[in-house]
Amino acid sequence: DGDGYSNKMFDGKPLLPFGDTIVADEMEKESGFDAKLTAETISLVNVWMAMTSELYRAVAYCRDGTTNSDRNPVDDAAAFWFGSQVDPNKTTGSTLFAWAGRAQSEFTGFASGVNDEMIEMLSSLQNSYAGCKAAAGKNQRKNRALMMKTDVDYTIQIMTVPLVQNFIRSLASVSGIANQALNDRDNYMVLYSLMVLPLISICDEIIFDDLWEDVLVGKQPYTAVTFSETLKMVQ
Repeated sequence: DGDGYSNKMFDGKPLLPFGDTIVADEMEKESGFDAKLTAETISLVNVWMAMTSELYRAVAYCRDGTTNSDRNPVDDAAAFWFGSQVDPNKTTGSTLFAWAGRAQSEFTGFASGVNDEMIEMLSSLQNSYAGCKAAAGKNQRKNRALMMKTDVDYTIQIMTVPLVQNFIRSLASVSGIANQALNDRDNYMVLYSLMVLPLISICDEIIFDDLWEDVLVGKQPYTAVTFSETLKMVQ
């Protein structure tokens, strides 16, 4: 619909308040309020999700021929990712750009990082959106929108990489492989499980059920061996 996901339903409930519900739960958790965790929760369940909505809104505008409006959803999406980021080498702060940089720093062997690819893809989407404005006729708009959707889908796949990286980092923490404070370890494991496990359910519901039970519900004790086994399931 015109408002992105605002009228969508999931499990019989409106999807729009999902992020707000998670943020509220984080603030009211038994271990107390954690400003850093709350900021990261808001970035993920509100800002990250809002960015995906804007990217798909750009495709809808392209297809429907509403690109002549003053609003450019690709600009909005870029603003959600970069925020007030000025220094590309700075990984502190609450922008998604800085968050992705922190996630990347935990891993080695990457020729290019998520932020490098995001800059490239958002620039490409800007060009695609400009092409939509120049499209003549419904068929041209439809074809350009289909090509743009392919790039949007790929962009969101890139955006998912830091989610998975942080999920793996959290798994390593609860396994004792990586050092992290007890509250941070448990709370961040819950946060990234809520973000990543639903994505896994799309590919394999059995693995999703197993991980949901082990990681979130039962909170099974993890070791280096169980970490390796879980990592294989995630991959």
